[in-house]
Amino acid sequence: MSIQLKKAQRKRVKLKVGLAAPSGGGKTASSLILGYGIVKGEHPAWSDEQVWEKIAIIDTENGSGELYSGVKIGNTLIGTYNAISLEPPFEPSKCIESISACKEAGMEICIIDSLSHFWSGQGGLLEKHGNVAKRTNNSYTAWREVTPQYDAMIDSILQTDMHVICTMRSKTAYVQDKDQNGKTTVTKKGMDPIIRDGAEYEFSLFMDLDTEHQAFVSKDRTSILDGQYFVITPDIGKRLAKWLDGAVAADEPEKVILSKATKVEPNIADVLMSVKNAISGKISEGISKDVITETVKGVAGTANYNKIIDIEVAKNVFDKINSLEVDNV
Repeated sequence: MSIQLKKAQRKRVKLKVGLAAPSGGGKTASSLILGYGIVKGEHPAWSDEQVWEKIAIIDTENGSGELYSGVKIGNTLIGTYNAISLEPPFEPSKCIESISACKEAGMEICIIDSLSHFWSGQGGLLEKHGNVAKRTNNSYTAWREVTPQYDAMIDSILQTDMHVICTMRSKTAYVQDKDQNGKTTVTKKGMDPIIRDGAEYEFSLFMDLDTEHQAFVSKDRTSILDGQYFVITPDIGKRLAKWLDGAVAADEPEKVILSKATKVEPNIADVLMSVKNAISGKISEGISKDVITETVKGVAGTANYNKIIDIEVAKNVFDKINSLEVDNV
């Protein structure tokens, strides 16, 4: 293992976009338009038909993700895209398998509509947590079974070499306002996305939509949309594609200034595993278990090597076991 000091380079990456909206915010249509703009921006010579053939939606909304094919929204005609329709239970493994299928099929954009179902939907992670907590009578430790499944799903989104747009439902609040004439109006506002707290920090770009389809960018690693308000159009996707085009290729050689080898010290678990393997080897050579037990006890003060907590003592036990020979015992 080595530590390297190198010149920083912005590598060409795949965008991971989060898009949250309350009911009626237009998250599905906006994600399709954004996806179209990204692919069109990266492949300007492609026809619209070719672009839409490279866009897929993973639909958890009872088929609503397929309703926009052939529909004109603003100045954008939604073409014929691809779809995977999922039904409950919304287990994270289904999300992972669907992402993998889109990648294998050569999709440029994968839209997960919506990620919230895998968190709070039927068979989702919150339901799993509740079932485990009920069985164990411990809500806190129940996360030990649930968190690895959540992490695997998020890793699949982030690590797959494909642009991914994740829509999320937002918690809804109703706010009373007065217009310029003093008339009271009730407005539906989107609040936090329905997903695990902090999930928005995993994405390279995160946007919140309101009921008028206005997007606000709350996080933007590209820095070209940060803090802006706008209605999502293909041009937004093309601007992101242009930003991507300015990065160096993923296989571009890194400019290393200094490389320094580091020594990796074994931990106690590694040494005890070596002791276990050494004992197995000596038994196979014909050395009795009694002799091995006395040897371990003589060095460590205990016959049970698993109780050793001092790594130097564990190393001494390993060396002593290895020195045993059939002719000498």
